[in-house]
Amino acid sequence: SRFPRAVPYIIGNEAAERFSFYGMRSILTTFLVAQFFNPHKIPGLDNHAASLANEKAHTFVAVAYFMPMIGGIVADWFFGKYKVIFWISIVYCLGNLCLATYTNDYTMFSIGLFIIAIGAGGIKSCVSANVGDQFDASNQDLLSKVYGWFYFSINAGSVFSTMLIPVIYNSYGPKWAFGVPGILMG
Repeated sequence: SRFPRAVPYIIGNEAAERFSFYGMRSILTTFLVAQFFNPHKIPGLDNHAASLANEKAHTFVAVAYFMPMIGGIVADWFFGKYKVIFWISIVYCLGNLCLATYTNDYTMFSIGLFIIAIGAGGIKSCVSANVGDQFDASNQDLLSKVYGWFYFSINAGSVFSTMLIPVIYNSYGPKWAFGVPGILMG
């Protein structure tokens, strides 16, 4: 049995998407407080700023985890998994570009978050099923192995970004910290 040629690309896309999502998420609340909700570090505003940042971050995550329902419907009823993954990955990159470019503009930064939530929804709903679609009776014995690699890539992307992006944020600033995940997504 042989792995289908598309499998490394699908696994790589998923690792990049998880790196992007969790890397950006690892600094999101800290960035929102420092940049938008309490940029002058006024002690009396600390709790309120943290509350606003947490609300924004949780809303983003909620939308990102709601969107797979829409992404699945769009893929199943209209375009197919591959086209949704391909085009929504480009949309996702545009969201990352907004985050990296508009670190001083709350409205555009928020639009970038919403675009990423849409992107996450399209990818989450389609990628794992797309992996399975690559296999038929001739190579189904490799399914458990490919899903092992698939879930390894999810966790590796998440772990490495959660460790690396805060270091980039502290060393090079938010533009690079939000830009590196976008570069990997691209």
